[in-house]
Amino acid sequence: MVEDFVRRKGYLTLGTRLKRIGDRLQADVQQLIDAEGGTVQTGQYPLLAAIDELGHLTIGELADALGVSQPGITRSVGQLAKQGIVTVARGQEDQRI
Repeated sequence: MVEDFVRRKGYLTLGTRLKRIGDRLQADVQQLIDAEGGTVQTGQYPLLAAIDELGHLTIGELADALGVSQPGITRSVGQLAKQGIVTVARGQEDQRI
């Protein structure tokens, strides 16, 4: 069996190790959600929490609030809208909002 190189390098690869832990936690939480029949992906919960706490936001504001790219937010919001979980409305002055 090949040794876990990332683990052996310690602090040099700390970011990678933390990402691994985060990915495992997120996968475990997704299994629990799926087992209960949930339809929201674990990565979408921060978006829903931001909308709940901050109210109506533009895609750009959500991206800034969550530190995620605008295309990622647009994709997530689109998926949530398709499920009927959120409602998307266009800005009256600027249709891109």
